[in-house]
Amino acid sequence: MMLKRSMYFLSSLFLASCLFVVSIPALADMRNVPLAEVLLQAKKGNPEAQDELGFRYSIGLDVDQDYVQAAKWYLSAAEQGHAKAQNEIAGFYDKGIGVPRDQRRAVYWYEKAATQGYPPAQYNLSLKLILGEGVKRDAIRSTSWLRSAAESGKAPQAECNLGVRYLNGVGLKKDLREATRWFRKSADHGYPLAMFNMASSYVRGDGVNRDLVQAYKWLYLSTGAGAKQKLVFERAKTEARMGHSETTLWLYPLEGAQLRKAQKGLEILRESMTESQVSEAIKQADNWSPKE
Repeated sequence: MMLKRSMYFLSSLFLASCLFVVSIPALADMRNVPLAEVLLQAKKGNPEAQDELGFRYSIGLDVDQDYVQAAKWYLSAAEQGHAKAQNEIAGFYDKGIGVPRDQRRAVYWYEKAATQGYPPAQYNLSLKLILGEGVKRDAIRSTSWLRSAAESGKAPQAECNLGVRYLNGVGLKKDLREATRWFRKSADHGYPLAMFNMASSYVRGDGVNRDLVQAYKWLYLSTGAGAKQKLVFERAKTEARMGHSETTLWLYPLEGAQLRKAQKGLEILRESMTESQVSEAIKQADNWSPKE
């Protein structure tokens, strides 16, 4: 009875992939360049410096935070074909930050960057296409761009979202084994939503043999627990806050309602497991490390 209860609870809680707009901070090799030099090079038309200046204005690094100035410099770099800056200015238009909100212009710049093979832009464009924002809704095109981002190995959000597409048969044929395969890729990269979905797969037996120890391990990790996972999350938050890495929000553990669901799931799973099974799951979680 307890097992059926845990199966029902977790199987009803597959988490949809995150819908925030992915953005990557400026490259670290520009980070230690003095502001005066960055500004000089940006004014000379150097797109790398313009992108860096846009980043510094966007977070207030060495300058007063100013989204209008950030948008100005991102746009200058974007117009020269800088893929990251194209994705950044697209995000500004998408959210109406520093510029008037304009979904069509957001899609225009996402597509510019996506066609250059920039995974975050490919992911963002896939979201606009599936939601029909600034462009006609097209599930097949959306999934095509999503796959491009996922196959790059540099966008765990895309890997998880592709798994959700396979799970629900959106823009492709429903395939539970493929769904779980992509959830695992994303979870192995440290993405908490994918970890939650891996736990659900193990409870349901979708694409894998049913295994409560594995379910507990992944669900436990999704909450930010696990000795190494705690360090990963804390380092990710610190580095992102300092602006010294390309760490993005995808590494943050579950929060709010999602965290409460995961914690409730752990409670229900424990009712169906022996103490030794729970101990083994926690041991595996403590020994887990994200793959590069």
